[in-house]
Amino acid sequence: FVQAIDLFYFFFKIQRSVLGDDNKLVQSSLDNLGYAWAMLGKYEKALVVLTEVWNAVKDSHDFPDEKASAVRKVAICHARLGQWDQAFPLLEILEDLQTDIGVSEKVQRQTRKLLGEINYEIMKLPSLSVATNRALGCAVCMGGEYEEGVNLDTWVIEKPENTSKMS
Repeated sequence: FVQAIDLFYFFFKIQRSVLGDDNKLVQSSLDNLGYAWAMLGKYEKALVVLTEVWNAVKDSHDFPDEKASAVRKVAICHARLGQWDQAFPLLEILEDLQTDIGVSEKVQRQTRKLLGEINYEIMKLPSLSVATNRALGCAVCMGGEYEEGVNLDTWVIEKPENTSKMS
């Protein structure tokens, strides 16, 4: 993936300069670049490029499934980084798009479950020991650290579908 990222950046610069920012091939290259960063666990870097893809498609007249795919990837990056406040509204958009698309009830349940878990993370108050440790800037109090948290096992960035090729 490290070598792929280097190549993607090289070819992406050429594609962007020749084809422009809004070209589908350029967006596909960004999608692949984001996937490669995610496979390396570099969600901060994946977030940068996948947000660019999302920004390009969110107000377009693209198919709802393309929008859903893009927003899902950005939401996953935020969730993997523990950025609950940023992930939550994106998951709400995803939920609406999934309804429009007519995805399976199982997929919709997974999205609602993740929304619930993230909402809990946003709304919960820290335990007394966690709050004390934060206030003191060190781990003085023991306990209260274990919490179930958000289960992201099924929330992975999937390999993009490459629908076009360039000679």
